Amino acid sequence: MSAQALMILNLSDESFSDGGQLSSGHLFAKRLQELKKLGLFAYDIGAQSTAPNRTRLINAQEESRRFLSVFEQALGLSNESGENLWTGVRFLSLDTFRPTTFIKMFKWLRANGYKGPIAFNDVSGCYSDGVSEVVDTLGEKFFYVLCHNRVPSREETPLHMNYKRPCHSVDILDEVQLFFHEGTKFLQNFLPQAQLIFDPCLGFAKSYQENWTILNNIERLQGSASLLLGISRKSFLRQKVRETIPGISEIEAMGLSEFYHYEFIRKWKTEFQGNLWVRLHDPHLGLLALGRSH
Repeated sequence: MSAQALMILNLSDESFSDGGQLSSGHLFAKRLQELKKLGLFAYDIGAQSTAPNRTRLINAQEESRRFLSVFEQALGLSNESGENLWTGVRFLSLDTFRPTTFIKMFKWLRANGYKGPIAFNDVSGCYSDGVSEVVDTLGEKFFYVLCHNRVPSREETPLHMNYKRPCHSVDILDEVQLFFHEGTKFLQNFLPQAQLIFDPCLGFAKSYQENWTILNNIERLQGSASLLLGISRKSFLRQKVRETIPGISEIEAMGLSEFYHYEFIRKWKTEFQGNLWVRLHDPHLGLLALGRSH
């Protein structure tokens, strides 16, 4: 099996743990340099937050503007210094629920020097709406992250916790497996399965119990497609810490939750059969958990 780190780069102000930290091309380019020096070359980049209870929904124009303002400035700075912004970058994932945003940014990246693989990390889960148009418009290979979500439409993606179901109303593992099966069947008309990545989307429209059921039975989701798992700084990990240590602050709970995160990554690395992407905020935790040095 192969386990790889996919580093999270948030361009939004509202992201719960790092909002505003990459609000300029200078900060973005600096972060990219730091990660490359650590030997980390795959990035998941988003401009619209989907954090529950604090997200401000922006329109497609504003989302694209956020991407472009940071990318264009970072590219300009790298050109001035004689460096290539994309040198060493092996994989870019664009975290957006809008096909129009993905198309626009895919074309911009290709026109501005990035020739590597690009993924559409579609956190909406609305695979039957718009993906075929992306394929027709681009006419070029891209990866598609098939994310399990319960929202009825793309624009409701940031409101995903409104679609959390009552506990035990359905077997979450059966539901996610069926979702991946039906999604693959639909998408096979447009994309080869080798270009699909499955993501159970832990934390999205799921109860505390459902998240832990998935985490403790992740082997049931192993299939022929690559799997993307992201629990970095998720609230259900912090809740577990607070249950263990009553009265702890939110900041302390977030820090200690990374111990759970570390242990799960170590477990996945050992037991998971197949290609695995691990979505991370903290590069050092990833390097430790995946047993890599730099």
